[in-house]
Amino acid sequence: MDRLIGSWESVNLHPSIHIYRCYGGGYRLLILEMNEQTRQTSVSEFEIEEEEEKYYFNNYRGEQRVTYDTRTDTICIGYMGDYNRN
Repeated sequence: MDRLIGSWESVNLHPSIHIYRCYGGGYRLLILEMNEQTRQTSVSEFEIEEEEEKYYFNNYRGEQRVTYDTRTDTICIGYMGDYNRN
């Protein structure tokens, strides 16, 4: 899962994300949303879980799968679509 670590930018104009490894060994996904009017950023944090080499996190929309394409170095996150490494 270390290959997912880093900052990612949406190709579909969704919020940017950042994936990092916790000190305890788990992985977290941060969703960074900016309000265009107030210019304030809100951050949502989710634990990425792994099951049989598949990655996902749960949010208010349910389980969101995180898939990584090694050929293009991109990830896809459920309803949020594709992300390029920043």
